[in-house]
Amino acid sequence: MKILSLQDLTDTIYRSIIRFPFTLLCAIFGTFLLFYSIGNNIHTNIWFIRGIHGAQLGIPIFIAATYLSENLNLSIIKSYLLKGISLTVLLLYLMTMPEELTYINFSRWILLTIFTHLLIFIAPNINRGTQLDFWIFSKDIIATFIESLFYSVVIYIGVSIALLSVDSLFNITIDEDVYLKLLTFCGFFLNTLFFICKAPIARNSEEEFSYSPILKNFTQYIMFPLVTIYMVILYAYSVKIIFLQDWPKGWVSMLSIGFSILGIISFLLIYPIKNIKENRWIPIYTKVFFYALFPVILLFIAAIWTRITDYGITENRYYLIVLAIWLVIVALNMLIKGQNNIKIIPISLCILTLISSFGPISAFQIAKNSQTSRLNHIVENEKWIDTNGYWITGIDHSASNEAENTRSIISYLSDYHGFNSLQKYFSQPMNTFIADSLSKWEVKNVLFDKMGLTSLGNSSIVEVSKDEYSIHFYSNSESEDFNAFDIKKYNYLLNVYTNAIDQEYLFTKNDKEFILRINNNDNSIGTIEIDGVIYTITLDLNLIKNSKNGKMLFIESEAFTILLYSLNGNKEKDKLSINHMKAMFLIN
Repeated sequence: MKILSLQDLTDTIYRSIIRFPFTLLCAIFGTFLLFYSIGNNIHTNIWFIRGIHGAQLGIPIFIAATYLSENLNLSIIKSYLLKGISLTVLLLYLMTMPEELTYINFSRWILLTIFTHLLIFIAPNINRGTQLDFWIFSKDIIATFIESLFYSVVIYIGVSIALLSVDSLFNITIDEDVYLKLLTFCGFFLNTLFFICKAPIARNSEEEFSYSPILKNFTQYIMFPLVTIYMVILYAYSVKIIFLQDWPKGWVSMLSIGFSILGIISFLLIYPIKNIKENRWIPIYTKVFFYALFPVILLFIAAIWTRITDYGITENRYYLIVLAIWLVIVALNMLIKGQNNIKIIPISLCILTLISSFGPISAFQIAKNSQTSRLNHIVENEKWIDTNGYWITGIDHSASNEAENTRSIISYLSDYHGFNSLQKYFSQPMNTFIADSLSKWEVKNVLFDKMGLTSLGNSSIVEVSKDEYSIHFYSNSESEDFNAFDIKKYNYLLNVYTNAIDQEYLFTKNDKEFILRINNNDNSIGTIEIDGVIYTITLDLNLIKNSKNGKMLFIESEAFTILLYSLNGNKEKDKLSINHMKAMFLIN
């Protein structure tokens, strides 16, 4: 075996720098900015954030640009021109980032990270090589990344232990920032350097290839059985839906995603040997899998649709829809083309990821339009706007059944798209009553106050019929009783916040146990067990009905006192059902 000499190492690094100069510059630039950010408050400096974000995206972008240049056999001048165009596009994107970042920017960062890394797989083989060449190159890219990451982690752990030893043995204080800088150096710079030094070259079809038996055994005896288990569970659940007429639960979408992704990964792992004579069962199994995907996708869409129907489209639901579209594209392609075009998997995902990031049908624009449409529908039905479409201010709308939905939509639009997304509802510019210095939370409070949605459902109970009630009780910290309440005689305080019924909660303190059971029976919220003694927590509906706005509701007994300041539920005949409760239990 040839031993790597210092000269060989130097030559390898030199060739890598010549091959990936822009990539290495991004790694150096990003490492420098991250070093500076450690110990300094730069989270409000948009230029530093742009720089770090640009360096992080630039690494995969310029790796892909290098591979594309090699694929197209471009001259040095044309290759640098391609990289210059890539740099220009990257800078234009960074300049569009707003001064104040929101969830949208974070979400787009994730999408673009996926997009740029997919480009590395696509660029070298987009118009050349066989499907097997593409598979082998992709495998080499993943293996190289894992190897580089492993080296970086080992170096970080080794040097960290050395520094810790110096700190402990020689009483030399080493600042915690040193460890963070070391992590940055290893994870950002060294990892990139290791990768470009070992970055594979697009494979020649004439080269021999050997498939690892370990990979085959892993796929055959672990991955495929897991896919089968998931498929059985999902199909059994589908049968349950048909017989019980029970609309699919939202959680089933996660299981559907797991089944779909696991099946596609299994197919990709065993792709090179699927046509070997002794593996004839593999094409049959994978064909069955892709046919089986369609009912699962329908189940997946049905689960998403229940949420969209009730609450409209958000970014997360949009991503689930796009994922369902991608699964349909992949399944149809594999069935029509006979499982012989695996390039479509990263290419289609890359295109959908880019579409989701920018433009009129991006996740952010579709979600904004959907939630704005919901808000328009509510305010028009509730007649909260005048003939010009402006919000009628000075009126309290908090008693409306739609108040909570409206607050939720306004919070979403303000947090994700900025408060100016609500400008259409106000005749005067919004910056005239919302100061720039306000935090996001303060901005929402100003909006709720101006739109008459501040005191949502305060201390209200609405009688629907003689035996049916709908309870909505809310309070706030301005209650004079709350502020002046004497707690000297109490030894324990339990904070209780629950959205579920028929639940049991165990609290322990100093070997003392408190068991709270939310079981809703008649006019009882439930029971609390203290030192083996069970107390029933009764609720006087008239007390809620007659309480004043903002007033804390007290439920007192010989062993405890409850400070109830949020309750949501309903009473039907003799059954009290609590959907939400927030309270403090003061125990003697």
